[in-house]
Amino acid sequence: METYSNYQQIVQDIYEKYNPENLEEIPSLMDEYQGNETTLINRLFTIYSIEKEEQQEYFATNTYTMPEAEPSAGKVIAVIVMILFACIIGYLFYDNQTSQQTSISKYTGVVDTISAFRLQRKYESNEVSADNQYTNKPIVVKGIIGTIAKSDDGSFTYITVTAGGSSKYPEVLVQCILSAKCIAQIANVQSGMPIAIVGMNLGKKIVERNGSDIKLHHLLMTECVIVSTDDNMMF
Repeated sequence: METYSNYQQIVQDIYEKYNPENLEEIPSLMDEYQGNETTLINRLFTIYSIEKEEQQEYFATNTYTMPEAEPSAGKVIAVIVMILFACIIGYLFYDNQTSQQTSISKYTGVVDTISAFRLQRKYESNEVSADNQYTNKPIVVKGIIGTIAKSDDGSFTYITVTAGGSSKYPEVLVQCILSAKCIAQIANVQSGMPIAIVGMNLGKKIVERNGSDIKLHHLLMTECVIVSTDDNMMF
């Protein structure tokens, strides 16, 4: 028996629970990721910090089976090749996972791994509680790269992390100022890629602009190091 997943219904279910105000984005997202629906779904799992058990529920309720004819010799060979390929991918994943853990381990006392979307919502719902839990502490933030740029005076390089979506200019949730030792990391990243980044979270800072003190709407992290830009490494 072969199984088939209703990808659009999975995306629909995720949006209805986590982002109901933007349901109209779904058709354009499905067009953009046609043939790569699992990449889209994995990104949504990352953005909304959906746990493994809930991920499995989405597939379990949106998967059906079809009867399959007896396998031919060619199909058996194809299955063997796929198994070998899966073994190779598994090895590479393990190797990359070990590398990721090494990067994170450079920051002692990392308090949490959380999506930029969920982190921002925690500050919006109770900033005092979020400050106590996350501010001035090292954390790993996951999301989608918005922009990669330098400050106006050129003194530092930063990456903005968003929740993605179909908007041309998605909301900036976290601004990550890169560690000087890790500037070379940005050579291989670009806007729209998934990212996991570790650094010291400063919360919603008050900054001076044009002679006035204003509180940043987005969160600010400093001394940041990119952990991963791979969809499969985001969980």
